[in-house]
This record gives sequence, structure tokens and C-alpha cells, in this order.
Amino acid sequence: MDENKITIAVCGESYCAASTVDLKESGLRGHFSQILEDQYGYKVLHFAYGGFSNTGIMFQIQEAVKHQPNVIVYNKTWASRVNIKLKDGFRPAEGLKNFVYFNPHMSSTHEPWTGTQEACILSTVVQGLENQPLVSREKLQATKQYLTEIFDYDMQQVLDNWLFEYWHDKITTAGILPLCFNDVDVGKVAYDFSQANQTIDSPFHTDRATQEQVAANIHRKIVDKLPQTK
Repeated sequence: MDENKITIAVCGESYCAASTVDLKESGLRGHFSQILEDQYGYKVLHFAYGGFSNTGIMFQIQEAVKHQPNVIVYNKTWASRVNIKLKDGFRPAEGLKNFVYFNPHMSSTHEPWTGTQEACILSTVVQGLENQPLVSREKLQATKQYLTEIFDYDMQQVLDNWLFEYWHDKITTAGILPLCFNDVDVGKVAYDFSQANQTIDSPFHTDRATQEQVAANIHRKIVDKLPQTK
């Protein structure tokens, strides 16, 4: 099997976002995407970013499909995450470049297809939003009011699920293998670990052993699903 010919795009939020620093719990290059590169020889395209919303993740998938990888690993997240307009200027043709990638310690921040700190949309979690320097006091108040008085979580979750089904089909139609990270035989082990170890200090919530297991699961799926790689 010549894994060097296989390209994997990784889309999602913190569970799928690789770090560029040496971490206490997983060491340097201890994320599953980096392990897939270093131990299995795959080429990985990084799109995932910690804290991203489902909407932001689907823009990641849209961009990933354009690059025609062999595999797209994607994750879903909580429907309550928000997309805040920081300024005018959203351009549909710019896709993912409309979204702010500001953390220099995440691998995707350094990719040419992501937005800079000057981008117009912040896709993020609500927790700690008051400490986000890109968000004004007025936008913070408006976001809280929206979530309290207008937003309905259950309805948004249904809509998000429908849209992920759409993008799953888009991936398949493009001849790309879609792998949902939270599936039992892909990355659910990472969720299980983080639930059992909620105080662990890691941006992707797990230790290296768990990340190695996720990488092995993805490798196994590729071998099973892409016959030309056997």
C-alpha cells in the first residue's frame, strides 16, 4: 500500500484541530492528523479550528471538497455555537476566507485557504466570549440577547443535521470518502476519553494514546473503503 498517494482533509472543531506546540498530554505532533502524516505517510490538509460552529465547519467542508482529497474526516458540534459578523464584507465566493482563524498554535491557521484576523465572521463558542478582543461590548450584548430570546437549540440542531446530510452527500458525489469523526469506529473513543477525563489539559481533549487509536481507526477505514490502497 502506497499511503503517500492518499490525501486526507480534516474538518471540524477542537477534536479535529491539530496543534503546533509541544503539549503536556500528547507531546509534539500528537494529534491524530499529525500521526496520520508521521506514522502512516498520508498527506493531510488542515481545515479544523477549535471552537468553530457547525456553520463554520460546513464552510470548511465546502473548501475541502474543492481540493479533491481522497478522504474527508469531519466532525459536528453543538448547535448553540455562534457566527458573529465583525464587519461588513462577507463574500460567498471567498468561502472559508470569510472566517477568522486567529490562534497561531492551530495548524489550520497557517493554511492558505483560511481567513485572517481581518476576516469578517467569527465562528465561536459563547463561553468566554466576553474575553474575546475581537467582539465589542455591543456585539456581546446582541449575541446574548439573540441566544436568550430568539435562538431555539432543538430547531437549530435539526437544521444542522439536515445540512450535514447535504454535505455528506456532496462529499460522496465528488468521489471522496466521508468519515464522520464521532462514529464509533472512527473518533468516538476521543469523546469517551474526554468525558471520563474532563480536567485533562489538551486543546483536543485527549492524550496521545487516544489520538493514536483514532489515527489507527481512520487508517483501517481507508484500507477497507479504498480498495486501490491495498
